[in-house]
Amino acid sequence: MIRWINNTLGTAAFEDPATAGHEVLDVRSLVDGPANGVAALRERIEAGLTMLQKSGRLIVCCDYGISRSNTIAAAILARREGISFDEAFATTQLQTGEVRMDYGIVQTVRATFDAPNSQPAVAGRVLVTGGTGFLGQWLNRIAGDRFEFVSHRSKDIDLVASPFGLDAVVRKHRPDTIIHLANPRIYNTHEVVGQSLAMLRNVADVCHQHGVFLVWPSSWVVFSGRKNEGEIVIGDDVSPMPYGNYAMSKALSENMLDYLSKAGHIRACILRMTPIYGKGSSLPRFLFRTAEACLAGTPVTTHCYRNGRPKLQLLHASDAAQALALAAAKRPEGKFNIGSMEARTTQDLARIIAEVLGTPFESQEIQLQASVANITLDTTKARNVLQWSPKMNLKEGFEEMFLSQ
Repeated sequence: MIRWINNTLGTAAFEDPATAGHEVLDVRSLVDGPANGVAALRERIEAGLTMLQKSGRLIVCCDYGISRSNTIAAAILARREGISFDEAFATTQLQTGEVRMDYGIVQTVRATFDAPNSQPAVAGRVLVTGGTGFLGQWLNRIAGDRFEFVSHRSKDIDLVASPFGLDAVVRKHRPDTIIHLANPRIYNTHEVVGQSLAMLRNVADVCHQHGVFLVWPSSWVVFSGRKNEGEIVIGDDVSPMPYGNYAMSKALSENMLDYLSKAGHIRACILRMTPIYGKGSSLPRFLFRTAEACLAGTPVTTHCYRNGRPKLQLLHASDAAQALALAAAKRPEGKFNIGSMEARTTQDLARIIAEVLGTPFESQEIQLQASVANITLDTTKARNVLQWSPKMNLKEGFEEMFLSQ
């Protein structure tokens, strides 16, 4: 199928029968990625312009009609119409419906048009993906006076589909750091694994292209498969053992950043955080179910597993945001555990909530024939390198969450 950009210029796969009888520019000699030389790119663009001028109609073809064909077609459109490559590229995407073009070849073709961007990154300017979400709002509240934040909502940039929206924002604002908070909205399906990896890879590619440092929050759930080891303390360099789709997405994302870092593709800081709570979030849901039971005067339901009562190392959002801010300021590479002072059983947490709400406490415990991962993250490295430590105690955190207006 030929996808027409305008009345004279289209793209297709080279072996598509629909191209028969049309003037065809074959760009299969080019490769995806950033490896093409400027001379080879310009030769194909100039050849396309000459063919289009002679025949009046041209189809640009690569193997699948996706990356090389559409990128070169955009360049031909830009030259023929006297417009910027970015404008022509946006038109090509809109008219063809193709957003999956290879990021590397697009950047090299752009470089044949534009003088290299001599504007350096702005020190202290931080781009936050998903910046209007729960943690993004806390980050702005905690550190908004220390950084120049550029926040974008997840719905403004489709990070799953391609890196091009983020690339345009980075080229416009020139941040020196990206804090990547955006996540798939639904986080417990098989699909979330692929979406999370696609989002992070697109962010990482943009960071590589522009020399931007990446700060990314992972989660304690990468260790959620450690269910038969009793209560254990986990250091920063312990290998993940995930259980469930959300945990798998975080663990695989950590691995991907490790590979990219070792290859010199990116500089990144991973903050592995325990469960985050605070005003503005509906998680962890156990806290809210407990508050509802206390206010209704009904028993709080907790569980006991084969290997003991579950414990949570709750981290207030203000402390999580402070860790993100310190990572953006200090820009250390590697993994850092971020968690509260200690893990508390769900019964202990329920008692504190009842005390905060001023209600009697009554509980009922259900025995479960399964094991639970009781993990405590060792935060020594974060304290030493980031000079970070949690400030909010549980009672104050619950007061802020349940009693403040």
